[in-house]
Amino acid sequence: MSYRCRAPKSTILIQLSADGTQTAAANGDRILFPTKKSSGSDGVTHSSGTISLDSTKTYYISVHVDCNRPSATSDFSAQWYNETASTQLTRSDGAFEARFLPSGGVYYNGSTLGQLTLVNPSFDISVKVAQLGAGTTANISSFFHLFIIEIDN
Repeated sequence: MSYRCRAPKSTILIQLSADGTQTAAANGDRILFPTKKSSGSDGVTHSSGTISLDSTKTYYISVHVDCNRPSATSDFSAQWYNETASTQLTRSDGAFEARFLPSGGVYYNGSTLGQLTLVNPSFDISVKVAQLGAGTTANISSFFHLFIIEIDN
């Protein structure tokens, strides 16, 4: 067993953050991440909740949810979307949504952490609000973050 990596890869860490000004977010609304921090020069751009990624890189992305729901028993889900095709990304695409579903039963609260893995992405992505009750909204906190690891291929 060796401790040496056969093909070292360069990585960049990127953080996209909400700023707490997105109030009344309803089902289908994109989460806005106006603040970006990066450990170096990266291939991630974002505008109006749509995130573009460098198609020559690999990405591991996690979403960390923090929002004010209409009530303590309100469901909330942050789902990954392919903005180019206007479709939801599913587990078969490598996407695991973040969800808090207290109405699903005592032992089914889900996770406030969602994950997505993309290799050479050919589409733009977003995170959208889902699972809120009809006619209800949530306020997105400034502690709602995307953490992205960009890996050279």
